[in-house]
Amino acid sequence: MNSESLATPLPVRNRLKPIAALRSRISAVTVALLGSILLVAFFLRVYGVNFGLPHLYYWDEPTVVQRAIRFGSGDLNPQFFYYPALYMYVTFVVSGLYFVFGMLTGHFDGVTAFASEFFIDPSGIYLWARVTTALVGTVCVGLTFWVGRRFFGALAGYLGALFLAVSVVHATHSHIAITDVPQSLFIIAAYLPLFSIVERGRWLDYLLCGVLIGLGMATKYLAVLLVPSVIVAHYLHQKWQPKTAVQWLTHLFNPQLLAAGAAVLLGFFIGSPYNLLEFNAFLADFRQQSILSSGGGEGTSYLFSLRSCCQRPSVGLCIWRCWRAWCGSRVSSAVQAGYF
Repeated sequence: MNSESLATPLPVRNRLKPIAALRSRISAVTVALLGSILLVAFFLRVYGVNFGLPHLYYWDEPTVVQRAIRFGSGDLNPQFFYYPALYMYVTFVVSGLYFVFGMLTGHFDGVTAFASEFFIDPSGIYLWARVTTALVGTVCVGLTFWVGRRFFGALAGYLGALFLAVSVVHATHSHIAITDVPQSLFIIAAYLPLFSIVERGRWLDYLLCGVLIGLGMATKYLAVLLVPSVIVAHYLHQKWQPKTAVQWLTHLFNPQLLAAGAAVLLGFFIGSPYNLLEFNAFLADFRQQSILSSGGGEGTSYLFSLRSCCQRPSVGLCIWRCWRAWCGSRVSSAVQAGYF
């Protein structure tokens, strides 16, 4: 071999082979780790999912499922607005799939048999609805990994997904056909465009974030608490610090923020249209729910959960992250505002 051949550079294809191999190994590790976390998450959510059946011990569950079954009459108006209707519609679709499956397998010979089962032993209907919630809860874990890796690195993604996978509260509520876990799906998904607002501030980010928050509100009203995070993210992207309250209020009429607000209403209308079409009935139920929640029973303070659910370390970490955000890491501020 002469000196000229030694000096000849390797072809580009050969030089890229080690990089491609490294990426392949990283991808394999990602699939293995994330797959393991998702399997654990699904197992914890589906194990014992048939608890209590045919008896029901969580009163919110028949509130959702019974109204979903009523949609089979052709009237999609829930005529009940203590909860928004999106997950009732999802449960209605799942119940329809259960009926079709029963017809194909000979379990049902018609609508009458399906109706009889619902009144005599609705275990099958509730089981399908619960498994749907368990699947949604598992998807939440995957989304948490995606958000964490996208904005804070792979380690944050793995840890976030793992913590949510073994969360007692999230796993418990994933066993029940209610709205809490589906709401968290839209909230977690909304953080992707929310962080993108801070980084890039594209119109698409504002619109997508608004629609996801609206769909979350159409699942459970509490998702509205994420709206202030959009405003925080907008101010962080603009790098503008108004000095007076008038300047703050004036800047709220920014076209992108107004578009995000309109997108929230659109998402809410898509998911639960009768809240707006039957607005007076919605307000009446909302007032009644507020009255029931504000009096007539022994309540607990806001700090009760912090004492009873071991969340003090989480609050301490949150305060520390807020301090870091104040000192320069701007992107995390949107998360902290949403947390509080």
